[in-house]
Amino acid sequence: MKVCKNCGEEKSLDDFYMRSDGGVKKPRSECKKCTAVRVSNRYHSSEDVRTVHRNNSRKNAFKKYGLDEADFDRMFDEQGGKCKICGTEIQKVGSSSEIVKIACIDHCHETGKVRGLLCRPCNTGLGNFKDNPSYLLGAIKYLEGTKC
Repeated sequence: MKVCKNCGEEKSLDDFYMRSDGGVKKPRSECKKCTAVRVSNRYHSSEDVRTVHRNNSRKNAFKKYGLDEADFDRMFDEQGGKCKICGTEIQKVGSSSEIVKIACIDHCHETGKVRGLLCRPCNTGLGNFKDNPSYLLGAIKYLEGTKC
């Protein structure tokens, strides 16, 4: 048992993240619940933190797919600032309230080759269908065969 330095509650050691101190694992001073609240508050309380996170994610995506800002800008301009699937207007950057409008870099999961820029819903949809055309065709047949 251990007392959390933040909430003051006595909790099981399983309720604490462990840290390695010279090869010896020791529980952190803050319980998992308090850690989660602290991290969430830090992330959600500051637009600057969210912006830095999004910029880092974008830089990592560029690195992962072998792109740079010029490549991204070229694709964005070639697509007229619209999602390659649904034609919805997308943005190069945006606030957290506009996250569905921010352009996602779509890529083939087998080859890693970039296919284009999509809105978040279309990119998520392809991912949920595992980039499998037969799943997508099945969904089309299903929708065409149902009456709402």
